[in-house]
Amino acid sequence: MAQDFNGRFTGNGKIRPCMNDIGFTLLEVVVVMGLLAIGATIAVWSINSILPDMRLKAAARNLKSDMQMARLTAIRHNTFIVSEFDTDHNSYTIFIDDGGEDGTKANNYSQDPGETTIKSIRIHPHLNMFRAKFGSVAGRFAFNSRGAIDGLAGGVYMHNEIKKYRGVAVSRIGKITIKAGVGASDWHNLN
Repeated sequence: MAQDFNGRFTGNGKIRPCMNDIGFTLLEVVVVMGLLAIGATIAVWSINSILPDMRLKAAARNLKSDMQMARLTAIRHNTFIVSEFDTDHNSYTIFIDDGGEDGTKANNYSQDPGETTIKSIRIHPHLNMFRAKFGSVAGRFAFNSRGAIDGLAGGVYMHNEIKKYRGVAVSRIGKITIKAGVGASDWHNLN
């Protein structure tokens, strides 16, 4: 009788490889593919469930960052910087309110021809900016050359499709904070 390389005897005197020693069986491959499919399904489901909250948090952080940039620009350039919010179109614009081509229209809280747009942002379509109010003025506020709000404090509030709420509030002295809410009126500071 002949021996193969593993020391096994073959019945007919010929050396032949044992099929169990090379590769994977079809059953093993199918089981591993099934486990990978189950793992991928769980991963996709997990990501989809946290995605709305991640979008909302990111939008609030970006808005806070843009407001801080507007405040610092107002101080640096010794001018009014207006942040104007359009809740109907989920967007906001930050511009230098210096009168542009007609210097007599400076500090009028509206963007006149020639006034420089610093930033114009449209927030994610799955988010809804439902309120932007600063004192009695709806939809806009300005930082003055000292970095304080020229007017009363207020905030911008938004929610996602699963009704989680975030807001960015600005105090009278220019402090910017992110708020979280359970509903449209129950808010607490996050920072």
